Amino acid sequence: MVAPKAPRQDLSTLRNQKGQTFIEFVLLLLVVMVLSTVMMTGFRNGVKGFWKGAAIILCNHGKTITTNCDVINED
Repeated sequence: MVAPKAPRQDLSTLRNQKGQTFIEFVLLLLVVMVLSTVMMTGFRNGVKGFWKGAAIILCNHGKTITTNCDVINED
């Protein structure tokens, strides 16, 4: 028994599918890059704010200890 042959696709259909696959890959790569950039910016600013706030709290907590907190309060 011989297996039936798959229907032939013409060359233009194959080229269109390859082009669509490339466009989908480029768009997926672009989305991943944008999400990565947004996440890194958010993490950087979040961590910076957290540590800056902790340093200010520590500097303002004990007024009997003389420390130089002017550097921390500058942006």
